[in-house]
Amino acid sequence: MWYFLGMVPLGILLACVLAGLIHMLPSRMLQTFFKAAFYLPIATVSSVILALVWNYLYDPVFGVVNYVIGLVGIPRNTGSTVPSWQNPALCS
Repeated sequence: MWYFLGMVPLGILLACVLAGLIHMLPSRMLQTFFKAAFYLPIATVSSVILALVWNYLYDPVFGVVNYVIGLVGIPRNTGSTVPSWQNPALCS
């Protein structure tokens, strides 16, 4: 609880200060650069983590999805290792 009460207001304050400093930069190009520099690691890291989670869920041997499917009595899905089934699995 104390961590939450300390870190959330501090994080918001730091974000507002950084946003104000970026907004005060004289060049629009510098503003765009720093906005991208702060946002890009968040966007790429979260997509990498998401890919790892989906890879774990659909793993043919240890995947949670295949485990649950096996409990119900349906044969395990090996579609994540077959290239022709990878697109339909991602789009569903």
